[in-house]
Amino acid sequence: FENFFKGAMESGCSFLVSDKQTQQVIGSSRYYEWNEKNKTVYIGYTFFARSHWGSRYNPALKSLMLQHAFQFADAVLFHVGAQNTRSQKAMEKLGAEKIGEETMSYYGEPPRENFIYRITKKYWEEK
Repeated sequence: FENFFKGAMESGCSFLVSDKQTQQVIGSSRYYEWNEKNKTVYIGYTFFARSHWGSRYNPALKSLMLQHAFQFADAVLFHVGAQNTRSQKAMEKLGAEKIGEETMSYYGEPPRENFIYRITKKYWEEK
């Protein structure tokens, strides 16, 4: 995880997520690849401590980030590892649709296959 956190810190765009009751750091996420022309932005590089998997934290964080992003964007995109079925299911629960695939390299890691998911502003506002 060293490269993951190093890349997060160097991006200057990461959010630290903490448990309000315990003040314990439980994860992080960030915005990336803003496209002014298409009015799209990615949300990703999300990480939660295993103790918080499947809890309310990830959907709450994504909802807050989506609400903010849709002040500027018409669509929000997500890269999700092709092997990461847990995250794929989380995207589908949010209402994201799988729109493509892309091989990409995360900071300091070898290339890997990812699915691209999308949530449109229209869908989010009608939800």
